[in-house]
Amino acid sequence: MILENKGVQLGPFFVPPFHMHQGELVGICFYNGPYSIEPMQAFLSMVLDNDSQEINTWVSFEEATAIRHRRWWQLARPKCVKGMLSGHTDRALSELKGFGAAYLSADKKINHCDLFELKLLSLWLAFEKTAPVVFNLAGLGPMGVERCLKFVKSRVEAGSAALLLDFWENSAAFCNQFYTVEADHPGRFRYQPAPFELKITH
Repeated sequence: MILENKGVQLGPFFVPPFHMHQGELVGICFYNGPYSIEPMQAFLSMVLDNDSQEINTWVSFEEATAIRHRRWWQLARPKCVKGMLSGHTDRALSELKGFGAAYLSADKKINHCDLFELKLLSLWLAFEKTAPVVFNLAGLGPMGVERCLKFVKSRVEAGSAALLLDFWENSAAFCNQFYTVEADHPGRFRYQPAPFELKITH
């Protein structure tokens, strides 16, 4: 077992208890659109930080973070795909092209890649660190979601593990365990509410 969730109440959302093992893809659908973003981020933080009473992890999870340029000089001189893959370009491209990334090439600039290609790259990089991966599929269309899930499933079946936190239920067929979490009443969620006070000085 690599993760134990004893059951987590996140405002109006309750994530039911489950155990996660190596070789499994576990999906959690936070249903309710924009109201789900903050509880999903809160659950992600609990998994990554492993400092709550409700969730125990026996190995550290690796988040497949979005690939983007954050500095002005990175925008002016964007990296190529081979610069992201750090000496593993041929092996990575050979694998990823088998999951629909037909137009991904070593010399392609990162800022010319579409969301599907960037998501595949981020997943590949995360799985290469050999830790269980936590990820989402935000921004992808149905075909991109399916291709990314097929890639994740191939890595999971090879012995890794992955935790999907997302907003859509159409990924259930790819998961070993799948849970839909819906708010018991509508309303905006705050994981750690902090009072905001506007002070005007003269």
